[in-house]
Amino acid sequence: DFSFKNKATKAYSWEFEQGTEYFTQSIRDYLETRENERNTYASTMLKMDAISQFVYFIFADLRIMQETKKTIYTSFFKSPTVIEYCDRNGIEPPTDTGAEHRIPFLLNVLESIGVLWSDRSNVYIEKLLLCNSLLRLDDAENAATLKSRKASIIGGSLKDEDIVSKLRERLGNDFLTPQYYLNKFELVTEE
Repeated sequence: DFSFKNKATKAYSWEFEQGTEYFTQSIRDYLETRENERNTYASTMLKMDAISQFVYFIFADLRIMQETKKTIYTSFFKSPTVIEYCDRNGIEPPTDTGAEHRIPFLLNVLESIGVLWSDRSNVYIEKLLLCNSLLRLDDAENAATLKSRKASIIGGSLKDEDIVSKLRERLGNDFLTPQYYLNKFELVTEE
């Protein structure tokens, strides 16, 4: 439903009748049984630096299944990787109030992919998003290397101890063990 609200004081409105939850859930419902479309959507969204940074923050910095929105709002732009990114690109990190206006979009994108869901106060992580921005350990690694790494993780056949060690350093000591806090993966095929 793309209808706009009628405003008594204006001839038109830019505000939709439906809220963001409606659109997020509609996208999620559409993508849920359509793997190719979900992958295209996810890989397209991950081309946005903010989405890639947020994925890294959720899975490498937070490493928990549930967090308050307030904590996410106050800590995302203070995470070391985001600070480094902002410094490198000459971007002034937003205030906490600014973060409260920017981060809901990032949450909605990950929720529409099916990686997490949220309520009024909390965010609940459902799946680990296996994507290049999270699994790239060296800038020189190409798409073929990352595709192979993803397949090895999904297949339970990642044996390179150096790679496993680096991934555990990033994603937690229990990564690739039965004790890891997430037991579902969302694989994103990227170029």
